[in-house]
Amino acid sequence: MSQPLKIDDGRRPLELVPGQRAAAPQTREVAICVDQVSKRFGSKRGDVQAVSDASLTIGRGEFVSIVGPSGCGKSTLLNMIAGLMPVSDGRIDVFGKPVTGPVHELGVVFQQHLLLPWRTILSNVLLQIEVRKLDRAEYLPRARQLLQRVGLGDFIDRFPDELSGGMNQRAAIVRGLVHDPDVLLMDEPFGALDAMTRDQMCLDFHQLSREQGKTVLFITHSISEAVFLSNRVVVMSPRPGRIEEIVPIELDGERHVDMRDEAEFTRYTRHIRRTFERMGVLKEERRR
Repeated sequence: MSQPLKIDDGRRPLELVPGQRAAAPQTREVAICVDQVSKRFGSKRGDVQAVSDASLTIGRGEFVSIVGPSGCGKSTLLNMIAGLMPVSDGRIDVFGKPVTGPVHELGVVFQQHLLLPWRTILSNVLLQIEVRKLDRAEYLPRARQLLQRVGLGDFIDRFPDELSGGMNQRAAIVRGLVHDPDVLLMDEPFGALDAMTRDQMCLDFHQLSREQGKTVLFITHSISEAVFLSNRVVVMSPRPGRIEEIVPIELDGERHVDMRDEAEFTRYTRHIRRTFERMGVLKEERRR
């Protein structure tokens, strides 16, 4: 039988048996329920199992990150939640409704900003409204407000090639939020940015997500980024991707850069890193 894993977080020990399901806090309405979901892709050489028996419950207003090695099925799981690809087995519900196709109530942000080069920043953001056939006049003030909030208020009439990668990614996040979705799915949105821009984006998005009160599912390769942003961190195994562990992050609600140097923060990142070491994903030479 697996022994509990413990983190001394300075208040009470965290105990999780590898593979156990850590449910959303019971006081929250369930936003996303992933129940024993698997995904197989067919090929001429036989089926490829991408995700195996994944179960996860996310409460309204939670920020949950998924970390795992490349090819473990993180993006596949997100795409199934968004309804962009069907499950092979199991069931996914969003606010109690089964996902059988694209879920229009969601906002999705990808690693590449995917802004159209011939449209201005404001026009790119409002493309979300046009596609959904919503009232442009109703959402225009919200688009301007959000762009101002992320520091792009003076650039709404610029084109993507006139702005930096970080600025374009901010616009992509606004595009995902402009129709006021209850849930935001983010697939490595900061992965293509340089380290300093990425740190600033983490700070900016942490503040924005708290203000907006959205439910966020965030995919990243960065353990530190996941701990910094999240209420819980989901650790996935190598393919076929399984949920190896779900780690509650009990840090202060308001995050700041210096927090990454604190012992409590380091305990969480070390614990997740050692989980990957046990799975053989990370191999670290230890000092004698």
